[in-house]
Amino acid sequence: MGEGSDAGERGAVLRAGRRNYNIFSGFFGGLLAICADLLYNYINRRSRLSTDVLKVEIQSAIRSTVMKKETVYKLFSKIPTLETERLTLRRMKPSDSRDMFEYASKPEVTRYLLWEPHQNQRQTQDYLEYLQTRYRVGDFYDWALVDRERSKMIGTCGFTSLDFYNNSAEVGYVLNPEYWGRGIACEALCEVLKFAFMELNIHRVEAKYIVGNDRSRRVMEKCGMSFEGVRRSSMFIKGSYRDIGICSILSEEYINKYL
Repeated sequence: MGEGSDAGERGAVLRAGRRNYNIFSGFFGGLLAICADLLYNYINRRSRLSTDVLKVEIQSAIRSTVMKKETVYKLFSKIPTLETERLTLRRMKPSDSRDMFEYASKPEVTRYLLWEPHQNQRQTQDYLEYLQTRYRVGDFYDWALVDRERSKMIGTCGFTSLDFYNNSAEVGYVLNPEYWGRGIACEALCEVLKFAFMELNIHRVEAKYIVGNDRSRRVMEKCGMSFEGVRRSSMFIKGSYRDIGICSILSEEYINKYL
C-alpha cells in the first residue's frame, strides 16, 4: 500500500492510542480519587475514634480519682502560677494593696458581692497580709489576676470553697471595672475551670450570683456553665434576703466541650 495509506493507518493507531490513554487516565484518575476519599475517611474515622477514646479515658480517670485534702493543701501552700493569653494568675501579695484598693473601694464592684467596699488602703493591706497565713497553710484557693502588659493586679479568681467529700467546688471572681466588657473575667474563669478538672480531678464546679447581676451570669455561661435555677431568698446579704442564681459544669461536660 502507498505512503498515504501508511499515514492513515498511523493516524488511526495514534487516535486509538489516545482514546485508550484517555480511558485509562480517566479510570486511573477516578480510582485514585476513590482511594484518596477512602483513605481520608479512614484517617478521619481513626482520628475521631482516638479523640473519643481519649475523652473516655480522661473521664474514667477523673471518676476514679478524687481530690484529697492533703494533696490540695500541699499544692496551694505554694499556689501554682497560671498563664492565659493576657493574664498571669498568681498568689496575692501585700504589694498588691494599691491595685486591689482601686477596685475594692468602688460601690459598683461590691454591689453584688458579700462584702462592703474597703474604706482605706490600710484595710486592703491588712487583708492581703492575713491571706499570707492562709496561703502558707494551703487552705486559700484564690489567684490574683495580673494584666501582663501593664504588670497591674486587676482582680481575683479562684475557688471560694472545696467540698472534698462530694468532689466539687465553687468558683468566684472580682474584676476592676476598668476591665469590664473585655472578656477578661471569662478568660480567667476558663483557666480556673481547666485547673479544676485537669489538675484537681473535680467532678462538679458551680458558681453563684445575686439575681440582677446578669453580667456575672453571662461570664459563667460563656465558660460552658449551665444555668440550674434560682434559690429564692436563700442568702441574707447586707440587711436583706437575696435570690441566688446557680450555674454549674460537670467534668464530662468540660471534656466534651474543650477537648
